[in-house]
Amino acid sequence: MVSHSLEFDFNIENKTETQLKLISEIALLGNLVSQSEKNWLDLEAAKPDFDEEKIRFYLWAAEERRNIVNNSPTEKKDEIFKLVTNILNQSSDGRRKIEKKIPIERIKNALLKFKKVQQEVNDRTLKIKQLPAGFEKQIWERFMERFEKETPGNIWNLDLINNFEKSVKTTFTHLAKVLDMQETIKKKIEKEKAFQLQDVVSKNTIQETLTEIVNSRLIEWTNNTDFHLKKWSEEFNNIINKQTPAQLKEFNTYYSQVFDKDFWKTIPQMHPQDFPNLTGTFNFLEEKNFLNNFSIQDLKNFPTKLKESIINDAQEIIKHYFSKSDQTQYLNEIKGISAQNPAKILKKLKQIKDQQQKNQETSKNLMTQAKEQFVNHQNEKAEQTIKTLKQKFGINIITELEEQKFTTKLDSRIAHIKELNKRIKTEYNNIKKIKLQQQLDKISQGNDKESTLKL
Repeated sequence: MVSHSLEFDFNIENKTETQLKLISEIALLGNLVSQSEKNWLDLEAAKPDFDEEKIRFYLWAAEERRNIVNNSPTEKKDEIFKLVTNILNQSSDGRRKIEKKIPIERIKNALLKFKKVQQEVNDRTLKIKQLPAGFEKQIWERFMERFEKETPGNIWNLDLINNFEKSVKTTFTHLAKVLDMQETIKKKIEKEKAFQLQDVVSKNTIQETLTEIVNSRLIEWTNNTDFHLKKWSEEFNNIINKQTPAQLKEFNTYYSQVFDKDFWKTIPQMHPQDFPNLTGTFNFLEEKNFLNNFSIQDLKNFPTKLKESIINDAQEIIKHYFSKSDQTQYLNEIKGISAQNPAKILKKLKQIKDQQQKNQETSKNLMTQAKEQFVNHQNEKAEQTIKTLKQKFGINIITELEEQKFTTKLDSRIAHIKELNKRIKTEYNNIKKIKLQQQLDKISQGNDKESTLKL
């Protein structure tokens, strides 16, 4: 369609019916053609030897150009308009079908295919459940960016668009697989305790680190055309088949087999105030929060630290209400348990604490018995009960029971009695001997000042 700037002199009397019809149709083109194009068509139609087929071709071409431009992306409309116009303006030497119509139809078909591909991207995106709502735009922009980057970017080139369609289908097939892998990782890290451990590098939990990786890769893929699905797939495959199995295996070795159900069943039976060292190390965390501050190396080292704290608590406990021999026995027993069996160590510590409480109760009962014997003037029995107390629970038991005052009175009485017996045996003066015996009887019958004792 050659532009022409001349105006023509229209004389209806000289025109055939066909010419008049063509000129009428040209007038109806409106903004489908420029003014210069309209002038050229008018001149062609007004010629005595006008070519109806030629003029009808350009009427068709004007309509096709509009449809093609309307079906073009906004950013491509001007470029495609110029492209079609240039084709129409080229000389064809009467070979309009070959030189103009076929190229225009190829452009039209390419753009229709392009729109079909665009719709396919939209439909496929909506079908993938793992993709966020409204993600169709980002996906399409990535496809277009790659198309522009890896090809001449001619969306009117049917061969390029056919290849583009194949690429889209292949990409979505791989994308669906990668997103399935992403879901597998998400479920795994939510389910397994191992991923509550700290990541050595980031200091976040492994779960947080993996979640960040999983959530960021889709955004990275849409924003960076150099980040290919192959790289994404390889990374996820490594996480699923190598990284996480290795982490789980290592974790199960140092957690599930060490901090087993027996351990978590025993912990609630312990009272933090009774075990200050254990509390400082373990802090009586619930199982669900236990791993948050641990790396795998911390977890490996923890049984040893836990055992040390338990031994320290045991050493403090056995200082009170235990004999020396019992102290040695219990300490050797708890030290002999492997650090890799913390449940057994905990049970031993609890056993020691329970025994201490029993010993404390028994020692109080024996002390009460000694006091009753003292009041009932069973001095030797009271003395023997105190000896039994010291033998069973150590020489510090009197101090622990805060009964120094009583034992002092008992010792004083017994010493007094022994002294009187000694003097009676060696006294030759009968009068003095009688007086000494009276003193002894008085003490034995409880008439001395120390025989009344508040129990």
